[in-house]
Amino acid sequence: MENKYKEHIKLFIPGYLQGITRVCISYPFDYIRIKLQSNQEKNTIDAIQKHYKGSLRGLFIPLIAVPIDRAITFAMYENLKNEYKSPFLASIIPSIISNIYMIPINSINSNYIYNTNLNFKKTILHNLNKNIYNGFNIEILRNTLSSFLFLYSYNFYSKYFDSSFCNGTLASLTMWSVTYPLDTIKTNKFIFKNKSYGQILRTFNITMLYKGISLVYLRALPSAGGGMYIYEKVKNIIK
Repeated sequence: MENKYKEHIKLFIPGYLQGITRVCISYPFDYIRIKLQSNQEKNTIDAIQKHYKGSLRGLFIPLIAVPIDRAITFAMYENLKNEYKSPFLASIIPSIISNIYMIPINSINSNYIYNTNLNFKKTILHNLNKNIYNGFNIEILRNTLSSFLFLYSYNFYSKYFDSSFCNGTLASLTMWSVTYPLDTIKTNKFIFKNKSYGQILRTFNITMLYKGISLVYLRALPSAGGGMYIYEKVKNIIK
């Protein structure tokens, strides 16, 4: 019984450490990205110059939530992949479940970054009063598609390249290239809760929907590549 319990715990450790690695590397990039996506800043250089000192504001939110999410997601992914031998099924089910608890967390985090005049407690109250699940539909689509594309792409690239670092980077680039416009729409829906999707879309052309994606591409190598390297390394150590 004790050995079985330990085996279950082992499943969660690689994903948890992968989550910590990714958050610590990627958060400053994500902070600037949200400033750009919400049109708070005009371009990347200006955004970096203006906000680099405060780019760790709110780091504690994903640093608590994301490692737990990744631990659950990757443990489910590995179990389903081994049980059903289907990368598609193993990728899609954890992605759908992740939405339930990550949508409120992502909404609070986006608003905490955007509105620096509100402290964390006021940000939570502000969002709870304005429907914490506002933007649920677009985030379900984005998060499910993102998680699925990352996990499925990672499995696909692993067949051709014997490098978790390389495969993690390529999977991240693939995923963001497809889903970034949805992420921009989601960010604006989280922040500007009273705006309809039509109003948000009229604010952006296709180029503007990709505003800030250079930061995502820049962080892919150390964040996604490094994160998956840690994941595979830890998974092999604790086998």
